[in-house]
Amino acid sequence: DLKRFRPNNKFNRYLRSIHNIPADKKIILYAGRFNNEKGIETLAHAVLRLIKKGQNIVLMMIGSREDHSIDKVKEIFINYNKYLFILNHINEIERYYNLSYLTCLPSNREGFGMSLLESSACGTPVVGSNIYGLQDSIINNYNGFHFNKGDYFHLSIKINDLICDKNKYLKFKANGIKLVKNKFNEHRVINNFKNFISKY
Repeated sequence: DLKRFRPNNKFNRYLRSIHNIPADKKIILYAGRFNNEKGIETLAHAVLRLIKKGQNIVLMMIGSREDHSIDKVKEIFINYNKYLFILNHINEIERYYNLSYLTCLPSNREGFGMSLLESSACGTPVVGSNIYGLQDSIINNYNGFHFNKGDYFHLSIKINDLICDKNKYLKFKANGIKLVKNKFNEHRVINNFKNFISKY
């Protein structure tokens, strides 16, 4: 829904104030279920590596708990818990895509990666694992980056690239909006589906 998922920063100041996140901190977002298949520990290790190297970032994870993987994330951040924000499932998720610097989906297995498309529609670049299910939602080096599944070091390099290269970041923002408008707007999806059905 491009009326809902679009660039809109009017809630950013309010959200930063209720979560007590300073204006200069870049937010790395994960939005999805908390389970082992989602690779959230890989993301936690990657973000913590960058924090230790001096990057001014925090990790925000929004979702519902399905196993103990979110506890492992808390353990990874045990001495850095002021850099970790864990929220339950939120209805107005588009506000958080707009708040964030980038959205990451580090899944080991994934059907489609809807959160990455929603993020791109809001103009927030994306990083995701190089698995089959994320090939449509991330075009590598166009609206975001792929990284080697399960490789937190490689993921940290890709996140760092987007923090350090402002021109590339702005290009990915614009390209993400374009990709979703051109490829995934509702009318086109419905028409493609009708064409598919009519062939059978």
